[in-house]
Amino acid sequence: MPLPPFEVQKGIAAFINKEFSSLDEAKEQVYSVLDSSEERKQSILHKTFTGELTEKWRAINNISISSWKHKPLIDVCSGLKYGTLSKSVKQGKIAVVRMGNLQHGEIEWNDPVYSNNEADNEKYKLKDGDVLFNRTNSPELVGKTSIYRGQQPTIYAGYLIKLDYGDELIGEYLNFIMNSPEAKKFCNSVKTDGVNQSNISAKKIGEFVIPVPAIAEQEEIVKIVNQYVKHENYATDATDQVEEQIEQTRKSILSQAFHGELNLK
Repeated sequence: MPLPPFEVQKGIAAFINKEFSSLDEAKEQVYSVLDSSEERKQSILHKTFTGELTEKWRAINNISISSWKHKPLIDVCSGLKYGTLSKSVKQGKIAVVRMGNLQHGEIEWNDPVYSNNEADNEKYKLKDGDVLFNRTNSPELVGKTSIYRGQQPTIYAGYLIKLDYGDELIGEYLNFIMNSPEAKKFCNSVKTDGVNQSNISAKKIGEFVIPVPAIAEQEEIVKIVNQYVKHENYATDATDQVEEQIEQTRKSILSQAFHGELNLK
């Protein structure tokens, strides 16, 4: 390792501490943007649940909020179905969605596993628009919900419940409702806590009362929320790039210090 004179070492350490302090402040600002983004999303989903989001749309179309129905989930679903209990494999014919794949209302295909069980592949296969509810997870994550968009042939694992909604609902609308603060509050009130895990049965989640506006209004809600999500994703991508630049700057400073290239004047 390079060993400059002691006074130079002190100068390098002071320079690095100052620069890293500025980088840490910038990183905190990035985290603040990300936190506020999640808060804004929850606010939008709350307004979806209460009807505030489409208040102007109803006024334009001469529709009253009294037209909304409120029904237990079980009454607008033909079934609440648990997934396969068979063991997954690293290579196979059909992907298996697990609880870790449910992220921010979507399915992320990280760390994929598969099924070669022909009976399971037929019984538990998903169709485009299916909504999956995570019934078992940590107390913080239990109840998260995502929509399947038909990206690849897929079945779902036993820690998930497929919400087989009927013709009164649009899948994307149901997904938004199940990710709302009201849904989270309900899940927290009915979950059964075990050692490091919580569970919500199909019977319990079936009791969750959701708002059911007309299909036309659900379509308007989906359009508005999707526009918002698209905008927020741009902001999140930008903050991710800034965070990466901060880490690269940190590495560059250390590299320059190691090679004696810092300008300490």
